[in-house]
Formats: sequence, structure tokens, C-alpha cells
Amino acid sequence: MDCSFCSKNITEATGTMFVRKSGKVSYFCSSKCESNMVKLKRNPRKKKWAHEKAVKKEKTEEPVKKEIEKKEKETGKKEIKSKKK
Repeated sequence: MDCSFCSKNITEATGTMFVRKSGKVSYFCSSKCESNMVKLKRNPRKKKWAHEKAVKKEKTEEPVKKEIEKKEKETGKKEIKSKKK
């Protein structure tokens, strides 16, 4: 599960869940993220620290995806990701 503000990965049994009257659910990794989005109504793209976390996360995921695609081309089979509980 990812933080709705900074896109940081939230470990199990941590963080907060905020549910609006409309039914939209938001997850936050810290009170800093929660107050910036809910109380102060800030846009995470305009905050340097939140945007950097999201970009950093995307960069770490890209090489893994490329390796999987490369293996699929070599073997001709698709890898199935197993979900951990």
C-alpha cells in the first residue's frame, strides 16, 4: 500500500487511513503527509520533498520491470508474480 501524498510504501500495521464522506479512501505514512493533504489541501506535485520520493520510487521499479521483460523474451514465457500474505 502506498501513501496517497508522497507515494512512499507503507508497511503493514502502520500509517493512517482517512475516509471522506464521499467514500474516497486515502492512506498516509505520517501525520506530515496527512496534514498537508487533508488540512492544508496541498498538491504533492508542488512539494519538493513529496515529489522527490515519488520519482525515486519510480526509478527503483524500472530496472526490475526491464529485467523481467528481458527474461520473458529469452524464455518465451511470462513470469507470474506471487502475492505474499
